[in-house]
Amino acid sequence: MIDLGEVYNGYKNRVQKNKQPVSGRIGASAIGKCQKQAFFKLHGIPISEMIGRTKAVFSEGNMHEDEIVTTLRLAGIDLEDVGKMGWFDAEFEGITIKGQVDGRIKDFEDGKDAILEIKSTGPDVRVRRLQKPYPDHRRQIELYMRHFELEYGVVLYKARESGYANSFVVTPSTRIWNGMLAWLKGLAEAKEVEELPVDLGACPWCAWHTECWGHAYKPIAEQIDRGSFAR
Repeated sequence: MIDLGEVYNGYKNRVQKNKQPVSGRIGASAIGKCQKQAFFKLHGIPISEMIGRTKAVFSEGNMHEDEIVTTLRLAGIDLEDVGKMGWFDAEFEGITIKGQVDGRIKDFEDGKDAILEIKSTGPDVRVRRLQKPYPDHRRQIELYMRHFELEYGVVLYKARESGYANSFVVTPSTRIWNGMLAWLKGLAEAKEVEELPVDLGACPWCAWHTECWGHAYKPIAEQIDRGSFAR
């Protein structure tokens, strides 16, 4: 007999494990955020324990994404899902970026495909009031459009409470892309000299907040050689 509780808990634990940083690359969603956090990810500094709220967001988000992909396909959307697209690595400004799209919509407009990025959030009112994608999500899908050389991207938001969805169609932006390249260049320069970036965007809910605030001014090479950050 299947233990559904065990299945559910096992899925959430796999999600947490998969979110551990892989040395040498960062996730697409990290671009434009705190460079210190990206620096820790780039060097594969392990997360001692994912904060509860963050862990819940990741696990629930994956479940909502699966439900949306299934529903869109049942509704007749020709959607190539993540099982076919898979993970990919792209390199820009000397930084390797890890990405995974949620889907590729076939023949979206004028015979051209579009990249689909799905985001789940809490309150229904937040999704209904959105007028455009959040900046970090806009940058994320910009990278996907550039990597796959597509002219369209769709960011779809779903309210976890009500299931209401709101979507936005975007096309490549030179201004946004140039800003992303400048951010990546700054990160590459910090990596080259093995010094933490000067970005002061550390937040108390970041998985590295203790390491960041406690060791921001110690040589990064010394910390990496030790294998972990002392508390």
